[in-house]
Amino acid sequence: MAIQKSIDIDGITYAESYSQVTQVGINNRATFSTSFEVVIYENSTARSKSDFTKIEPPKKSVLYLLSDADSATYFADSVLAGDTKSPIEQAYTYLKLQNDTANGINWTTGTTDV
Repeated sequence: MAIQKSIDIDGITYAESYSQVTQVGINNRATFSTSFEVVIYENSTARSKSDFTKIEPPKKSVLYLLSDADSATYFADSVLAGDTKSPIEQAYTYLKLQNDTANGINWTTGTTDV
């Protein structure tokens, strides 16, 4: 599971960038918080699923820290219960609703699930 879209990073446009959620952290101790990391590769070839030794370094890595309210909306036990949703899937669901102006990535448009 990943997202393919055109992304500008440091003035370079990667027309077929390959973005992948690599880890999700959920903490429900005193407050309910969630974080996840997205790594962005130049394209799917740079990610190289077939040969681990050929994976190129990502062009960018972004850590998303969700508010308590967003954590509860997307990652609460009641949302993840059953066999239909995983934390990784929910991270993609959340991500595709975000216009990340801090990193210059509008995830709400031009995304293709791959």
